[in-house]
Amino acid sequence: YALDAATGKPAWSAAVGAPVQATPAVANHVVYVGADNNSLRAYEAARGALLWTAFANGPIRSSPAVADGRVFVGSEGGRAYAFDAASGQQAWMIQASSAIGSSPAVASGIVYVGTDSNVMALDGATGGGIWTTPIGARSAPAVANGVVYLSTGDGFVRAFDAWAGTELASLELKVVGSSPVVVNGTVYVGTNAGLTALQP
Repeated sequence: YALDAATGKPAWSAAVGAPVQATPAVANHVVYVGADNNSLRAYEAARGALLWTAFANGPIRSSPAVADGRVFVGSEGGRAYAFDAASGQQAWMIQASSAIGSSPAVASGIVYVGTDSNVMALDGATGGGIWTTPIGARSAPAVANGVVYLSTGDGFVRAFDAWAGTELASLELKVVGSSPVVVNGTVYVGTNAGLTALQP
């Protein structure tokens, strides 16, 4: 559904043929959303007209990231994809070591995405690997000032150098699924105990 922000009334709706667990992404008047039937769809934001449909090798439950004219997304089938934002044509695909539930983040042409077994930094143009870590994450990365912040599967919040992948810091907070956000130099993340604000 698309709802009028002022009134809450439906503006349009579209059937995708399967549950949608992914958060939509909106860029340049287009809505991009993945679904459990392995599809990634692009809709005109104003009227809901379907622009294109592409397919992955498994359900898409992470939010797409849109940058540099491409849509980046991961699948539960363990593949990361880049599609042309205008046409839906696949630009590249890489096979990861496990399912991808993490929503990608894109900064300076690099795509950061977590899998159930590691975190990867990929060249946004080619999909080539830049670095990887042996620590899994389903949270969405947050990138700020050359640092990638992640809640990893072992309950830690970790900071990695965005270019080299070197781990800069870690703190055990018993985080469960919360994705960090960075605002004005402070990292905010949800934990079992509530909300925590960290100064890098």
